[in-house]
Amino acid sequence: MQITEHTPTILKLEAKSRLIWFAMGIVIALIFFFQGLSFLLDSEVANLRCKRIEATQIDCKIISSDLSGKNITEIKHLEFAKLRTKSSSESGDSYKIMLSADNILIPFTKLYDYDYYSKISQKVNQINMFIANTEKLSLKIQEDNRGIYYPVSCLSMLVGGCTALYFLLYKQIILYVFDKNSGKLYFKLQNLLFQSDVREEKLDAIKQVLVVHEKTDSGGDKFHLKLVLNSGESITLGSLTDNFAFEIKKTIDKFLDINE
Repeated sequence: MQITEHTPTILKLEAKSRLIWFAMGIVIALIFFFQGLSFLLDSEVANLRCKRIEATQIDCKIISSDLSGKNITEIKHLEFAKLRTKSSSESGDSYKIMLSADNILIPFTKLYDYDYYSKISQKVNQINMFIANTEKLSLKIQEDNRGIYYPVSCLSMLVGGCTALYFLLYKQIILYVFDKNSGKLYFKLQNLLFQSDVREEKLDAIKQVLVVHEKTDSGGDKFHLKLVLNSGESITLGSLTDNFAFEIKKTIDKFLDINE
């Protein structure tokens, strides 16, 4: 905050802009939104259908359905199946079934599954047992991760979208004008879309100016400049350093002829 104009009848204080921080908040919120959208689009139900052509030759199809439609992946000469694990300190382990054909690993599903390890590994064993058992002619297995990814996706999109919208539309005070000619204090508010609004308060409704000291989480000092109204309500002008907070307080006190 800084004093931009000081005359006998006008005192203007320009607040430190937080629009950059708001823009960063929008970026982070949009990351959550599009991550959720990505999960939503990739959530699917996948069916593996295999047929034994010869004793040592197995051909398969992966028929997957998601929000974009149906997709079919042909697999010739299925060799084996294995489990791929992805570990995360936040969400734990997740798993994906990989199918090997002609020394190429093909994922059964696009997304990793957070289902129980025993349940996923059982399907891997089922595929490998089918490959080894030459008397078995066909195999059908299904993977459906929509049950977990749909709620997570919708929640992530809702939180990200609402947060981005909040930061985009929220109007912060960027200018304070103490005007003795009109006897009013004007607040100019503006958001990231440059939509503005002006609010006002009577100067004679201001009872006193306070500097409130507060300790931050890191152990530092923060000073809030507040206007206390006759009604008991207060208006926070901003957070400042020690010396500057008391300097602006002194300026406002003198301008409004407030004696403490």
